[in-house]
Amino acid sequence: MPVILLTAKNTEQSTLDGFTSGADDYVVKPFNANILKSRIKNILHNRELLRSLYASQVKISPKAITNNEVDEKFLTKVIQIVEENFENESFSVSLLSNEMFMSKMSLLRKIKAITGENVSDFIISMRLKKAAELLAQTNLTIGEIAENVGYNDQKYFTTSFKRFFNKTPSQYRNT
Repeated sequence: MPVILLTAKNTEQSTLDGFTSGADDYVVKPFNANILKSRIKNILHNRELLRSLYASQVKISPKAITNNEVDEKFLTKVIQIVEENFENESFSVSLLSNEMFMSKMSLLRKIKAITGENVSDFIISMRLKKAAELLAQTNLTIGEIAENVGYNDQKYFTTSFKRFFNKTPSQYRNT
């Protein structure tokens, strides 16, 4: 969720503190409503561009898809936890929320705001993006790659991979 601080404090230190705390914009009163609407529109548009970038990248870079340090640190931690649990087929939203010390709903809202995906889809996309990376960079079999990213059923892995990348793992490897 974008955060815009509307304030009467107009010192450089106040502005710096606002941005350091994670605000997307800092607007000093009095302000022009039309300018504020334009800023909001631009922030939302830029967030959508970041989500699109995230969806198209195989390698996930938190810095590239977030626009503030707080979200970047949060996403870095989430990615680290998911990557540490790739091989755990039973890794779930509940386990991730426990590891992040957050409620499932708070985690859902935060992940959705940053990536545009729900948490389950985020975990699946991370697994499949890691699989794509392994297909491109290793000679592991498709079955081994499936196991490395938490799929014990190779057929289900292939179906999921094809749905996500519009190619089978074999086709992806050969491109």
